[in-house]
Amino acid sequence: MSVLKFRNGILALLVAVAAFSSGGCGGGGDSDVSMDKWKGSWKSESGYLKDSGMNEAYSAVASHVSGVSSEDVKGAFEAMLYSSIDSIKISGGAAVLISNGGAVSYDYSLVGTTPIPGFDGSVWNKFESEQDGPFKYLIVTEVHSDGPDAMKHWHFRYGASGFDSLVSGDNSLWWPTFVAADTSIEKVAKDMNDEAEAMAQFLSSSPSLSGWDGDWKSFSSYLDDPAMDSAYEAIAAKGKNLTAAEVETALKNMYDSKGVTALSIRGDVITVTSGGGSMAYDYEGRMFAPISGFDGVFWYKFEAPSASDQRYMVMTSVHSDGPDAMKHWHVRFGDAGFSALTDRTDFWYPTFVESSTEVSDIASDFLAEADELAAMITALK
Repeated sequence: MSVLKFRNGILALLVAVAAFSSGGCGGGGDSDVSMDKWKGSWKSESGYLKDSGMNEAYSAVASHVSGVSSEDVKGAFEAMLYSSIDSIKISGGAAVLISNGGAVSYDYSLVGTTPIPGFDGSVWNKFESEQDGPFKYLIVTEVHSDGPDAMKHWHFRYGASGFDSLVSGDNSLWWPTFVAADTSIEKVAKDMNDEAEAMAQFLSSSPSLSGWDGDWKSFSSYLDDPAMDSAYEAIAAKGKNLTAAEVETALKNMYDSKGVTALSIRGDVITVTSGGGSMAYDYEGRMFAPISGFDGVFWYKFEAPSASDQRYMVMTSVHSDGPDAMKHWHVRFGDAGFSALTDRTDFWYPTFVESSTEVSDIASDFLAEADELAAMITALK
């Protein structure tokens, strides 16, 4: 079970997203569309969000939502608009994508259109490159604006493993956006300010625990079982100078649930089992945050004021790594606030699986992903 594959998608917030910088989210497509429609230089809107010139707009949005601060607003839109592409220059069928890693050029061909879920009459234009890599597949809306004086922009998503995962409702919160390269911070802030009330609808829909309802067992509770030994040995054999003991230690560190052996979720209550005892806490949703290094993947934030060591929880959605793979989700928890969890740079991903999961299921999952796990553990050494 790889933490590198999980995708998320819990909230049906498309109506509010439509109000945010969408203008109908791109409108309909046509059979003649080519990359010439996007010709020119464009900058990711995410690059503007940390500028102090946005603070007034964040406050305007926050003023329409009870219990939400301007910092909450900022964090939410940093998550929704996140892109590892800083800018793009398009000429003909070629796109030069610029990020912190430098510039890379892709030649794209239009391969069709597909409806945007939740937006009747609107489509994604699907472009594919013969070149492999993280931007092989690109889906884009039409260039549009929300009014005569509003800024021109377009939404996009990208990936390496096909169109289905990009179009999927699992990405319903991810709306990377390009604006013209000469767009000023004042223009971006004005656009957000003008849409403040509509954007507040988006932020007022806090996440619910209904997507995690059930009984869950800590992944780490399986890792001492002798039945795991063959999986550790298989992973070590795939790595460079890895031993089975090193594999076991690395995985125990990665999945360490700090003594929490089980979680039972019913409604807004999470019952935490730890140290031989159990305590039930009422949790409230606190929006979401991006997961660093995973484009379009989010932590959902929950807080239980009465809890102690698990007062703050950030959780991925329940997911699996394939049609026959086991369901699971990743979580972090602590008592020092959300930032202490979301900003961690180490590879800490406590994971919970359905309580009926057998150790043989865990071992089989590890064996199926031995190559990937070996590469990851080698890189972490």
